[in-house]
Amino acid sequence: MIENLYLVLDSGICIFAYNATEQLKLDENLVSGFMSAIMQFSKETFQDSTLEKVNISNRKKIVVYNPSKEPSLAEMAIFSKLRMYAVVDYYDHERLIQHLIKEMCRRFKERYKDTIATKSINETSAFDGFVDDVRAVLAGKTYPRTLARSRLGLLVSFLIIIIPVLAVILFGPDFRAIEISGLPLDRVVNFLVLVGGVTAVIIFTSGLVGGYIAGSRKNAVKTGIRLTILAFILIVLASFRQGTTFFGIAAVLLVYLGLISIIGSYFGGYLRDLQFLYPLGSTGT
Repeated sequence: MIENLYLVLDSGICIFAYNATEQLKLDENLVSGFMSAIMQFSKETFQDSTLEKVNISNRKKIVVYNPSKEPSLAEMAIFSKLRMYAVVDYYDHERLIQHLIKEMCRRFKERYKDTIATKSINETSAFDGFVDDVRAVLAGKTYPRTLARSRLGLLVSFLIIIIPVLAVILFGPDFRAIEISGLPLDRVVNFLVLVGGVTAVIIFTSGLVGGYIAGSRKNAVKTGIRLTILAFILIVLASFRQGTTFFGIAAVLLVYLGLISIIGSYFGGYLRDLQFLYPLGSTGT
């Protein structure tokens, strides 16, 4: 979540400050001075003025946005002198933060293009109404990453894979009657590729959905590991009916299916991180 947002001129003057709550309110002059000093230090010491973030703890970070790099904003003179600093949760994705701040800049341009032309930009009171635009951009952009969400993701993933597995157990061929040793090699390979491909799609999809519901990359990986364990249990149970041949094939498949499950879960969590911020008070777990 964007807890604090500051619009700061190159001179170090903060012309606008947003605080999500009074408890999270920071001294804007202190923050603007601190960040201006870091930017100047980076520029003079490393000849680098493209600093994009500053990690201030394992819970918070400051994301830096330079509006002048956006062609649609650069035409407005004020954006060549302005930097935006957002204090956010450590686990919030930078791409999402940058996207949200860009939208805020666009709204700032539309709202104050006439004001800036007639008033001094040092008159900070002229921008007080911008807080409504900030809140509008952030509305509905948080998603709770809780233990309950992780469990729900695991449950949904499990349901996605249990239906086809039960269908194989109840209505599929009896693998005990198949003599692998007597079959041509190409038929065995084609059979394994078919079973492996279909199973991989199911496992990846279940992991993707479960990870998306879990809501974060970290929680999603945990969901993928748990899903793999549940899949192995299902294989063990199925082998009592289908025989050791089925168990051997399924166990080999599980070696890479477990990895596919974790990859799918991670990707699902990544997609959620690209769309939603962590709520206030979140620990990122």
